[in-house]
Amino acid sequence: MTDQEGLTLNSTWSGLVYQKPNAPVSPHALVFRDVPIERVGSLSQSARNSQSESDDARLDHNLKSAYQQATLYRIVHEILLSYCGSRGQVSGSQMISIYERLLDWRKGLPPEEPDPDSEEEAPPHLLFLHIQYHVTVLQTLQPMLHTEHTDQTSRDVLTRAIVQHAQLAFNILVHYCEIYTYHHQSPVQLFCIVHVCDALVRYNSYHSAIPEVIEFALQSLEEASNGYPIARILRDSFRQAAYERHLSLPANIERRLDQKSPYLPHDVQNAFTRSTYQQPIDQLLPVLDASLGRDFAALLEKRHECDPDAMQTDGINRLDTMRIRSVVNQEDSF
Repeated sequence: MTDQEGLTLNSTWSGLVYQKPNAPVSPHALVFRDVPIERVGSLSQSARNSQSESDDARLDHNLKSAYQQATLYRIVHEILLSYCGSRGQVSGSQMISIYERLLDWRKGLPPEEPDPDSEEEAPPHLLFLHIQYHVTVLQTLQPMLHTEHTDQTSRDVLTRAIVQHAQLAFNILVHYCEIYTYHHQSPVQLFCIVHVCDALVRYNSYHSAIPEVIEFALQSLEEASNGYPIARILRDSFRQAAYERHLSLPANIERRLDQKSPYLPHDVQNAFTRSTYQQPIDQLLPVLDASLGRDFAALLEKRHECDPDAMQTDGINRLDTMRIRSVVNQEDSF
């Protein structure tokens, strides 16, 4: 692995967390050149929860996953350079080109659901590759809602796409929790949980399953806090965001959270480098072309007309309340 490739893998979390370009790595450099990414024989133990069967060693394609993540974060790096760099106004054609690269990357990813005839579950790193893809799309689309010439029709198209990607990612998060555990997750994975649940709460707050979404996020972050204390700051910040949207928390969660010591503002600043985990959209708007949202929404509409299945809409307009409830009832780490 070259220094550039290692730098990409080791600094991916900084881009997602801080919304800033990481170290200056060329987005055009080849990833994992001359490295056999299908090396079979590397064994890993699955981080199954206590109610699962005993851990079995199974084949794990570590290099291939690392290659796919490095390739994804080449695109993420390009998005950050566009939104946060010094390349001038961000145009619709520029972001459409990047979006097409994201779609092409997604086509090369194995499915998150295993073959129905297989007894093997998808490995955890593959599930999070899918989640990171959806979070990347969410953070690419959300600033477009606020550009000057984004009319209501375009805003509806963009919002629908945001909700669809958030629901897809959330369903994978629930599936992950059914198989594995959120103990000792990395910071980038914790921020993915918050960004996905935040998008559902923000843009789909009327859905009957939103209380379960909030509870799932809070309990998952509490479970993960055993490995990374930053998870508790994320939990409290997400709870505050729910309050600001006038959304109530389940009474049992309120009682348990009230027993926790609140974090001070400087703790939040240290964790996020600003006062919130949310995208600094107000800082991005000056470099966004006024017609960016409208132009991009037109592309999404055109793609949907040409390929109705392009967004994988089958079943994603539902959040399975019973399934979510089953998962959150299994977690009593509070």
